[in-house]
Amino acid sequence: MRDRNKRLWLYKFVLALRPAPLGVALKHLLGIKRRVLETENGTFLVDPCSEFGIVLLQDGEYEKDMITAFKSFLVPNSVCVDVGANEGYFSVIASRLVGQGGIVVAVEPQSRVLPILEKNISLSHACNIKLNQVVISNEKGTAEIHLEPANNTGSSGLFRTTKYWVPKETIEMITLSELLARNGLDVVHFMKMDIEGYEYEAILGSQDIFKSHIVKSLALELHPSILHRRGLDPDKITSFLRDSGYSVDTRFSNLVFTVS
Repeated sequence: MRDRNKRLWLYKFVLALRPAPLGVALKHLLGIKRRVLETENGTFLVDPCSEFGIVLLQDGEYEKDMITAFKSFLVPNSVCVDVGANEGYFSVIASRLVGQGGIVVAVEPQSRVLPILEKNISLSHACNIKLNQVVISNEKGTAEIHLEPANNTGSSGLFRTTKYWVPKETIEMITLSELLARNGLDVVHFMKMDIEGYEYEAILGSQDIFKSHIVKSLALELHPSILHRRGLDPDKITSFLRDSGYSVDTRFSNLVFTVS
């Protein structure tokens, strides 16, 4: 137990170093590498110096309230779309819930993350996950994503939030409607969306799939601070969803919309 606590302290110290690239450099200097971690929700190759890795090592699960939402809406043979899948934690959870007859579409644009995502899919035997390396926005084309330091890949996005320089990657950009069409989906029982401030374009750029209730339930990570910095009003998203017949499901502490 003492050794475990020492390791956790070290991982937290490395993660907390600022600027974040300093922590990444120290991690490499100390030879800290990813490790396979078996949990009740799947088996994952985690970075122990990331927020995700530390929480998983410490608590055995990550974002319990979000897990509860997944379990509330997904049953065998249902369809899930995970927009902003990152390393695939929630995609793997969804895969288990929908079973062999179900489908999980995992959307993750970062090339550097895809090998980890694929490894986590393999480790958890999640054969019903379809990977899509695209950016979701309000038009077709290409977009440049800003790649946050490797200990926080989940914060990467189209809008740069750091004061220091970060590398960029050019990725194909499509709409949410096009994503569903490409994957042959005419219904989505549960969608999780966490795309660092571009939920505005993703939702308002594909109003048809919400007005027609193709998406039955949506767990939405709103990023008000990023939206305000971009000169956008986050209330336009929630107002549109309400006007389209969705209501906030108060059973959950996170923001979940369901068809009224």
